[in-house]
Amino acid sequence: MIVALWFSKVSTTLLKPSSPNYTDGVLLQPFDSPSYSSEHLASAPHLDYELHLAEGDSAIEIRTLPTLHAYEGRDIRFAVSLGNSQPEIFSIHANDFTAEWRWNVLRGYASRSIPITTTGRQQLRIYLLDPGLAVQEILIHSL
Repeated sequence: MIVALWFSKVSTTLLKPSSPNYTDGVLLQPFDSPSYSSEHLASAPHLDYELHLAEGDSAIEIRTLPTLHAYEGRDIRFAVSLGNSQPEIFSIHANDFTAEWRWNVLRGYASRSIPITTTGRQQLRIYLLDPGLAVQEILIHSL
């Protein structure tokens, strides 16, 4: 497990490693920050993690705090790239009181994963595209 605070590089002061009420993750503040589209990923706030991936490592799971719909008309998204791969965009939004939302709240996180297709030293980059998203931890799963 990699705690979100163990990043090797952060791209901007908009990413806060802690706040008075939350100290176990990284979030985008202030909460009225703009959202970033896929066309503007290069300018989006991001975190970099240096990983060493071994044979048998099969997936990287990114866990975020579960949320209610943060802002009307906005999503709660992040993008992930591993090494030289194209970033993949994920939404953690679950409609209020649905089965997915309930499960996220009960277990304490929302989760999205990417497959591992290479080994060795790799850079994992997580782009925070919408305010209200809090990255909590990263797990590497093995076969």
